[in-house]
Amino acid sequence: MTKIIRKVIVAVVLCGLLLGFYRPAAACGPFFSTPVFSYTKHPDSYAEFAKGQLGVLHSRYARSYLFVAYRYMNGGNFTPEEQRGLEALWMERNGFGSDTGDDKALENWLAARKKIAGGEDPKVDIYRAIGAEAYDTFVNCNA
Repeated sequence: MTKIIRKVIVAVVLCGLLLGFYRPAAACGPFFSTPVFSYTKHPDSYAEFAKGQLGVLHSRYARSYLFVAYRYMNGGNFTPEEQRGLEALWMERNGFGSDTGDDKALENWLAARKKIAGGEDPKVDIYRAIGAEAYDTFVNCNA
């Protein structure tokens, strides 16, 4: 009987030691210790914000967002064209790019290249990776 109790105690102690050294794996970031429910530097949806659906305003928003909020809160509004312009500005500033006609410029360049290359249809990626890991890119073929 004492042999069985000894084995159980040893097993419990070993399990306790193994669980005591347990550490969760941190495979890749970002490593938020708390969940992020809203942004503090810009609104969640640029299009909705430009249309006047302001949500919760933060004092740390950039001036362009605060300007839009101030205008709506004082009874003003923006035309649909101005709303699209605001959204394009915010997308560009935050690195999401905008439709500046790069597709048409790329089509023109590919057509010219196809004439010279003898009808070959090349695969071209207009973005170039920064570093070996390719976590970040930049536009390599501008219009």
